[in-house]
Parts: sequence; structure tokens; C-alpha cells
Amino acid sequence: MVQQHVFISYRHESPEHARAVRRLAELLRQAKIPVALDQFYLDEFPGGPDLGWPKWSEDCANESACVLIVGSEGWFAAYDKSPEPGGLGAATEADVLRQWLYDEKGDNSHIRLAFLHEISVDKIPRRLRPWHLFRPFENDDQLNQLIR
Repeated sequence: MVQQHVFISYRHESPEHARAVRRLAELLRQAKIPVALDQFYLDEFPGGPDLGWPKWSEDCANESACVLIVGSEGWFAAYDKSPEPGGLGAATEADVLRQWLYDEKGDNSHIRLAFLHEISVDKIPRRLRPWHLFRPFENDDQLNQLIR
């Protein structure tokens, strides 16, 4: 069942990165966009999901109206299955999204990418490059485009 919220998929890379992700999620909430984010979930349920994080991550990636990938080298490493340690939630979400793109034959009405920090375009997996790349902290126009 599709939930009417935006799921934010990101990789836990540093406290600074996690704070930037939360800031973006809070801006989306201020714009009246329902957001599913692990940090918000933990605020409400400090013990985490009863069925575990893998199920929670997969369900969010599968059942959200939209998935917003916070693009980073770590998230893309998880997508590419690079041997970088960690990133289990991001890897689960990336697998679901890869299958979704395959099943939909590349017709992507579900996934968008946002960049909170600078990243070289060559670090973005080729399969994820065709869509508009949002940089919501760059200027108000970028944030407003993402919200729309």
C-alpha cells in the first residue's frame, strides 16, 4: 500500500551529514510535505522498529509516494555494491530502488535525487544521472523546485 509521504534515503556518513539530512527533512515538513525519515522515527519510537531496520527501510522504499535519495559518495557506493563497509540501510534501499527502476523500464515517477554537499557528477551511477538533480541548500529556487 502506497503511503502518502516522501521517504528520504541516505547513508549515515557523518554527524554533519545526518544533521544536513534532518534539516532538509524539516524544511520539507515546514512546506507541509509528510516525510518518513529514520531520525524522525527514532524521535517517536526510541527503541526502533519492532520488525527491525531492514524491514522498515525496505517498506519505506517500496511503499512511499516518492523516494528522495540524498546523493553522496557513500550512498552511491551502496548502490554500486562497492566494498565500502557500513551503509546497510542504504544498501537495502538501493537494491529496492534498482529493482523498481528495472521493473518500470526506467520510467521514473518515484525517485528523485538531492545533493546537500558537493559531489562530482562522475560519482553518480550512470543509471541515476538522467533525472533532475536538486541542490536545495544552494539557493531558494532549488529548494522550491524540490518542494514542487
